[in-house]
Amino acid sequence: MAIWNIIRRFGKFFTEDNQMSNPPVFARDYVFSAQLTNLAYSSSHLETGMTGDRLAAAIRENGNPFASEAELTAFARDYEVVLSSSSIAGDTSGANFVAFHKLGTGVISFAIAGIGSEAEAESTFSRTMMSGFNDLQYASVRNAIEILWETFPNAQFDLSGHSLGGQLIQVLTADFFLHGREDQLLSAVTFGTYGVNLSAAGNFVFGSSLVPDFRQLLNELGRRLISTHPQPH
Repeated sequence: MAIWNIIRRFGKFFTEDNQMSNPPVFARDYVFSAQLTNLAYSSSHLETGMTGDRLAAAIRENGNPFASEAELTAFARDYEVVLSSSSIAGDTSGANFVAFHKLGTGVISFAIAGIGSEAEAESTFSRTMMSGFNDLQYASVRNAIEILWETFPNAQFDLSGHSLGGQLIQVLTADFFLHGREDQLLSAVTFGTYGVNLSAAGNFVFGSSLVPDFRQLLNELGRRLISTHPQPH
Protein backbone atom coordinates (compact mmCIF):
# COMPACT_ATOMS: atom_id res chain seq x y z
CA MET A 1 0.00 0.00 0.00
CA ALA A 2 1.28 3.47 -0.91
CA ILE A 3 0.55 4.99 2.51
CA TRP A 4 2.48 2.24 4.26
CA ASN A 5 5.50 2.60 1.97
CA ILE A 6 5.65 6.31 2.74
CA ILE A 7 5.39 5.75 6.50
CA ARG A 8 8.00 2.98 6.42
CA ARG A 9 10.48 5.23 4.60
CA PHE A 10 9.77 7.97 7.13
CA GLY A 11 10.38 5.56 10.00
CA LYS A 12 13.65 4.25 8.54
CA PHE A 13 14.93 7.81 8.27
CA PHE A 14 14.51 8.32 12.00
CA THR A 15 15.55 4.89 13.22
CA GLU A 16 18.56 3.80 11.18
CA ASP A 17 21.74 4.07 13.21
CA ASN A 18 23.52 6.05 10.52
CA GLN A 19 20.77 8.69 10.53
CA MET A 20 19.97 9.33 14.18
CA SER A 21 21.22 7.37 17.19
CA ASN A 22 18.36 8.43 19.47
CA PRO A 23 15.20 8.67 17.35
CA PRO A 24 12.37 10.72 18.87
CA VAL A 25 9.65 8.68 20.53
CA PHE A 26 6.93 10.06 18.27
CA ALA A 27 8.71 8.76 15.15
CA ARG A 28 8.95 5.20 16.44
CA ASP A 29 5.36 5.20 17.67
CA TYR A 30 3.97 6.81 14.53
CA VAL A 31 5.46 3.95 12.55
CA PHE A 32 4.02 1.41 15.01
CA SER A 33 0.56 2.95 14.59
CA ALA A 34 0.96 2.64 10.82
CA GLN A 35 1.93 -1.02 11.20
CA LEU A 36 -1.13 -1.77 13.33
CA THR A 37 -3.38 0.06 10.90
CA ASN A 38 -1.89 -1.94 8.05
CA LEU A 39 -2.78 -5.14 9.94
CA ALA A 40 -6.43 -4.05 10.03
CA TYR A 41 -6.54 -4.69 6.28
CA SER A 42 -5.81 -8.36 7.10
CA SER A 43 -8.46 -8.59 9.82
CA SER A 44 -10.23 -11.46 8.05
CA HIS A 45 -7.14 -13.59 8.72
CA LEU A 46 -6.64 -12.51 12.33
CA GLU A 47 -8.70 -14.58 14.76
CA THR A 48 -9.42 -13.84 18.39
CA GLY A 49 -6.87 -15.53 20.62
CA MET A 50 -4.02 -15.48 18.11
CA THR A 51 -0.60 -14.82 19.64
CA GLY A 52 2.95 -16.15 19.37
CA ASP A 53 3.83 -18.39 16.43
CA ARG A 54 0.24 -18.60 15.19
CA LEU A 55 -0.12 -14.83 15.03
CA ALA A 56 3.29 -14.44 13.40
CA ALA A 57 2.36 -16.98 10.71
CA ALA A 58 -0.93 -15.23 9.95
CA ILE A 59 0.77 -11.86 9.62
CA ARG A 60 3.62 -13.27 7.56
CA GLU A 61 1.20 -14.75 5.04
CA ASN A 62 -1.11 -11.73 4.76
CA GLY A 63 0.75 -8.48 4.20
CA ASN A 64 3.49 -8.36 6.84
CA PRO A 65 4.15 -4.67 7.66
CA PHE A 66 7.16 -5.28 9.91
CA ALA A 67 10.65 -4.43 8.72
CA SER A 68 12.33 -7.62 9.94
CA GLU A 69 11.56 -11.12 11.11
CA ALA A 70 12.84 -10.20 14.56
CA GLU A 71 10.41 -7.29 14.75
CA LEU A 72 7.50 -9.52 13.70
CA THR A 73 8.47 -12.22 16.21
CA ALA A 74 8.70 -9.70 19.04
CA PHE A 75 5.29 -8.25 18.18
CA ALA A 76 3.64 -11.68 18.01
CA ARG A 77 5.23 -12.62 21.35
CA ASP A 78 3.99 -9.48 23.12
CA TYR A 79 0.51 -9.09 21.62
CA GLU A 80 -2.68 -11.11 21.33
CA VAL A 81 -5.67 -10.55 19.03
CA VAL A 82 -8.64 -9.93 21.32
CA LEU A 83 -11.19 -8.91 18.69
CA SER A 84 -11.46 -8.51 14.92
CA SER A 85 -14.26 -7.67 12.53
CA SER A 86 -14.26 -11.24 11.25
CA SER A 87 -15.02 -12.58 14.74
CA ILE A 88 -18.31 -10.69 15.15
CA ALA A 89 -21.14 -12.85 13.87
CA GLY A 90 -23.66 -11.21 11.57
CA ASP A 91 -21.63 -8.07 10.90
CA THR A 92 -22.28 -7.06 7.29
CA SER A 93 -21.19 -3.42 7.56
CA GLY A 94 -17.91 -4.00 5.71
CA ALA A 95 -15.83 -2.42 8.48
CA ASN A 96 -12.38 -3.95 8.88
CA PHE A 97 -10.79 -3.57 12.29
CA VAL A 98 -8.61 -5.45 14.74
CA ALA A 99 -7.81 -5.07 18.43
CA PHE A 100 -4.59 -6.24 20.06
CA HIS A 101 -3.91 -6.58 23.78
CA LYS A 102 -0.33 -5.98 24.85
CA LEU A 103 0.19 -8.93 27.17
CA GLY A 104 1.03 -8.11 30.75
CA THR A 105 -0.37 -4.59 30.43
CA GLY A 106 -3.77 -2.93 30.30
CA VAL A 107 -3.21 -1.44 26.83
CA ILE A 108 -5.47 -2.22 23.85
CA SER A 109 -4.48 -1.11 20.34
CA PHE A 110 -7.55 -0.74 18.11
CA ALA A 111 -7.00 -0.14 14.39
CA ILE A 112 -9.44 0.40 11.52
CA ALA A 113 -8.67 -0.12 7.83
CA GLY A 114 -9.80 2.13 5.01
CA ILE A 115 -11.94 1.64 1.94
CA GLY A 116 -11.58 -1.74 0.28
CA SER A 117 -13.96 -1.53 -2.68
CA GLU A 118 -15.72 0.88 -5.04
CA ALA A 119 -19.05 0.13 -3.37
CA GLU A 120 -17.55 1.01 0.00
CA ALA A 121 -16.22 4.28 -1.42
CA GLU A 122 -19.66 5.22 -2.76
CA SER A 123 -21.30 4.30 0.53
CA THR A 124 -18.79 6.36 2.50
CA PHE A 125 -19.34 9.41 0.30
CA SER A 126 -23.14 9.22 0.53
CA ARG A 127 -23.21 8.47 4.27
CA THR A 128 -20.76 11.31 4.98
CA MET A 129 -23.03 13.72 3.11
CA MET A 130 -26.13 12.47 4.95
CA SER A 131 -24.84 11.67 8.43
CA GLY A 132 -21.46 13.38 8.68
CA PHE A 133 -19.49 10.11 8.50
CA ASN A 134 -20.02 6.48 7.55
CA ASP A 135 -22.52 5.78 10.30
CA LEU A 136 -23.24 2.27 9.01
CA GLN A 137 -19.67 1.17 9.61
CA TYR A 138 -19.40 3.20 12.79
CA ALA A 139 -22.26 1.20 14.31
CA SER A 140 -20.07 -1.89 13.92
CA VAL A 141 -17.01 -0.10 15.35
CA ARG A 142 -19.04 1.18 18.31
CA ASN A 143 -20.32 -2.33 18.99
CA ALA A 144 -16.74 -3.62 18.97
CA ILE A 145 -15.62 -0.93 21.42
CA GLU A 146 -18.53 -1.78 23.72
CA ILE A 147 -17.33 -5.41 23.72
CA LEU A 148 -13.80 -4.28 24.56
CA TRP A 149 -14.99 -1.91 27.29
CA GLU A 150 -16.93 -4.76 28.86
CA THR A 151 -14.10 -7.30 28.51
CA PHE A 152 -11.33 -4.91 29.58
CA PRO A 153 -13.10 -2.35 31.81
CA ASN A 154 -9.88 -0.73 33.01
CA ALA A 155 -7.95 -0.83 29.73
CA GLN A 156 -6.36 2.15 28.05
CA PHE A 157 -6.60 2.50 24.29
CA ASP A 158 -4.37 3.47 21.39
CA LEU A 159 -6.58 4.16 18.35
CA SER A 160 -5.44 4.35 14.72
CA GLY A 161 -7.03 4.34 11.28
CA HIS A 162 -6.36 4.97 7.59
CA SER A 163 -8.69 6.70 5.12
CA LEU A 164 -12.26 5.74 6.12
CA GLY A 165 -10.77 4.15 9.22
CA GLY A 166 -9.29 7.53 10.13
CA GLN A 167 -12.69 9.15 9.81
CA LEU A 168 -14.18 6.56 12.16
CA ILE A 169 -11.31 7.03 14.61
CA GLN A 170 -12.11 10.75 14.77
CA VAL A 171 -15.71 9.96 15.72
CA LEU A 172 -14.64 7.24 18.14
CA THR A 173 -12.23 9.63 19.85
CA ALA A 174 -15.07 12.10 20.37
CA ASP A 175 -17.22 9.23 21.62
CA PHE A 176 -14.65 8.42 24.33
CA PHE A 177 -14.88 12.01 25.55
CA LEU A 178 -18.65 12.30 25.29
CA HIS A 179 -19.09 9.16 27.38
CA GLY A 180 -16.61 10.13 30.07
CA ARG A 181 -13.88 7.69 29.02
CA GLU A 182 -11.20 10.19 28.02
CA ASP A 183 -8.91 8.91 30.79
CA GLN A 184 -8.84 5.55 28.97
CA LEU A 185 -7.61 7.12 25.73
CA LEU A 186 -3.83 7.14 25.28
CA SER A 187 -3.65 8.24 21.64
CA ALA A 188 -5.55 8.64 18.40
CA VAL A 189 -3.61 8.58 15.10
CA THR A 190 -4.99 8.86 11.57
CA PHE A 191 -3.42 8.49 8.12
CA GLY A 192 -4.85 10.07 4.96
CA THR A 193 -8.21 10.33 6.66
CA TYR A 194 -11.63 11.25 5.34
CA GLY A 195 -12.96 14.32 7.07
CA VAL A 196 -16.09 14.48 9.19
CA ASN A 197 -19.00 16.56 7.85
CA LEU A 198 -19.70 18.64 10.95
CA SER A 199 -22.91 20.11 9.52
CA ALA A 200 -24.49 16.65 9.63
CA ALA A 201 -22.50 14.79 12.29
CA GLY A 202 -23.87 13.49 15.53
CA ASN A 203 -27.49 12.58 14.84
CA PHE A 204 -26.99 8.87 14.25
CA VAL A 205 -24.69 8.00 17.11
CA PHE A 206 -25.17 10.70 19.72
CA GLY A 207 -28.69 12.02 19.27
CA SER A 208 -29.72 15.43 17.99
CA SER A 209 -29.47 17.08 21.43
CA LEU A 210 -25.74 16.36 21.53
CA VAL A 211 -24.87 17.53 18.02
CA PRO A 212 -23.69 21.05 19.03
CA ASP A 213 -21.46 19.58 21.77
CA PHE A 214 -20.18 16.97 19.34
CA ARG A 215 -19.18 19.61 16.78
CA GLN A 216 -17.42 21.71 19.40
CA LEU A 217 -15.66 18.66 20.77
CA LEU A 218 -14.37 17.56 17.36
CA ASN A 219 -13.00 21.02 16.71
CA GLU A 220 -11.24 21.02 20.09
CA LEU A 221 -9.89 17.50 19.51
CA GLY A 222 -8.52 18.60 16.15
CA ARG A 223 -6.47 21.30 17.85
CA ARG A 224 -5.42 19.05 20.73
CA LEU A 225 -4.39 16.00 18.70
CA ILE A 226 -2.05 18.01 16.48
CA SER A 227 0.42 18.04 19.36
CA THR A 228 -0.49 14.65 20.85
CA HIS A 229 1.61 11.62 20.00
CA PRO A 230 1.10 7.92 20.83
CA GLN A 231 2.52 6.51 24.01
CA PRO A 232 5.74 4.45 23.88
CA HIS A 233 5.40 0.73 23.15
